[in-house]
Amino acid sequence: MEEQGVVIELKGNQAKVQMRENPACESCPGHGACHAIGSMFGKRVMVMEALNQKGARVGQQVVVSFKSEQIPKASLIMFIIPVVALLAGAILGYYLNVVGNRDISALIFSILSVTATFIGIRRYCKRYERDPSYRPVIVQVIG
Repeated sequence: MEEQGVVIELKGNQAKVQMRENPACESCPGHGACHAIGSMFGKRVMVMEALNQKGARVGQQVVVSFKSEQIPKASLIMFIIPVVALLAGAILGYYLNVVGNRDISALIFSILSVTATFIGIRRYCKRYERDPSYRPVIVQVIG
């Protein structure tokens, strides 16, 4: 999948690229997350970080390529797994009743399980950080 955007910031070999919502976004499995982020401030834009292999500069229009097959997996990891951990922690805390109050115990276990899940996700994702097949890449500088 390729999209056009404008480089708004550079940091090392990374570029933040701002893109407008595309009609093709409607059929993308990750549409809900991008749309929600883009419309938070009344704009229909998306900002993503991409590898700047073409040496684009701030203000230049670029083409960004990313693999859409990775979006469902990323959505599962970032949204579904933490929600399941939150619920599992609440249920476990409620039935273990460690602090003498079921509600407080459920709250504590929920917070601990979600925290542990995000730490695990961070460690799991570290191995893919440098793999360009999992990252958007600037493939062309237009102007």
